[in-house]
Amino acid sequence: MPIKPMKNLPIPAILLAAILQLMPMIRTSEVLHRISSPLLSIVFRWATVSAALMGGIDAVSGASTLINSPLAVTATNGIQLSITIGTRVYAYLPLSTGPMIANYWTATGLPSGLTLQGTSGLPTWKIAGTPTVSGVFNVGLTAKYVQTSPADRTTTETLVITVRSTATAPTIITQPRAKEIHPGESVLFTVAATGTEPISYQWFRENISIPGMTSPTMLLTNVQLSAAGNYTVKVQNSATTTTSLPAQLSVTSLRISTITSTPTGTKLQWAGLAGHTYTLQSRNLITPSSWTTGGQVQASTNSGNLQISLESGTGTKQQFYRLQAASVP
Repeated sequence: MPIKPMKNLPIPAILLAAILQLMPMIRTSEVLHRISSPLLSIVFRWATVSAALMGGIDAVSGASTLINSPLAVTATNGIQLSITIGTRVYAYLPLSTGPMIANYWTATGLPSGLTLQGTSGLPTWKIAGTPTVSGVFNVGLTAKYVQTSPADRTTTETLVITVRSTATAPTIITQPRAKEIHPGESVLFTVAATGTEPISYQWFRENISIPGMTSPTMLLTNVQLSAAGNYTVKVQNSATTTTSLPAQLSVTSLRISTITSTPTGTKLQWAGLAGHTYTLQSRNLITPSSWTTGGQVQASTNSGNLQISLESGTGTKQQFYRLQAASVP
């Protein structure tokens, strides 16, 4: 007697139920290639996707899921591990996989001081701690959906952790000093620092970085009044950054402030700067002629008013003066 089909149950539904029972046989693409019927191939693929959506495929697959957390990190001996991913800074290395999520991890070969931290069954795993030994370490990472997942639902990678020697923070042992100059002169600022190399430098004027000024010395040439202000330098290495004390640059115009006649001649005064030598020259014609040096004076260690007294020349009716300044090395 012929078998009657089940009532109210469409044949495609029966076929799908049978296919789902045979899922272990069709989880690989090799099975799909053996199907000769295009229609059955479509049904098989649809069944596989349906099973995945219903939880039939819920473990990390080594063929499709990868470890997508950083696989090369750098740390410093004696300093807590710190990792930057994108714009975020972590006090640990977060571990992750994709597209499927791993809920169990193992790590072999971690440097002393670093540990794998996490709870089986949860995806929040990380490597954290403070390394206590320097060197390059190849850490074997294994990620699984659960601890008992088979090999075909496990993915592995090698994480390279480079631990640098303990860095000594930079210390400024010679601060840049304040300077006083006249317009058109050059000025040199210097700083001296100790600490773990390499050490980098960046000079600033009024907290704005000066392009190209990245060495322990900074030479400014043909300085004008607008360059006056406070100058600092940031000194940085792998440990930290330190900033110097501000060094003030004063730019003072050079001009004769008073000219006074005396019974014997003329007295000239001006504001002098420490560390400068001043030469006063004169001539008695407006038209070009040679200048005569009338006197020279050197400022003391402090800035202040300077003067030179000149005897009047015989028959002199007009006298023109100019003042020249030179910084003392």
